[in-house]
Amino acid sequence: MSRGLIKTLFTLALFAGCAHQPNKADVKMPTYSCQEQTFHGYFNKEAKRGLCDGCMSAKGDYIKDHQLFQSSDNYRFAWFLGRNRCKDLI
Repeated sequence: MSRGLIKTLFTLALFAGCAHQPNKADVKMPTYSCQEQTFHGYFNKEAKRGLCDGCMSAKGDYIKDHQLFQSSDNYRFAWFLGRNRCKDLI
């Protein structure tokens, strides 16, 4: 290869590294609100129910669908997330 071609390729590689990379602030996450608490992320129907049930439990009204808690990882994870996040709101 000629020196000119090598310099051109090297320069293009440098500029390619400077291209805009989207950061987390550029990406809009959906939000879901329950009991005056906002959760950011993608939640399916079971997870949304788990968030609210866990949040209500943290506030003193113990709510848990035990069958769903045992069968759905999404509900179980979200229940704990809701309970822990809403503890601060008591």
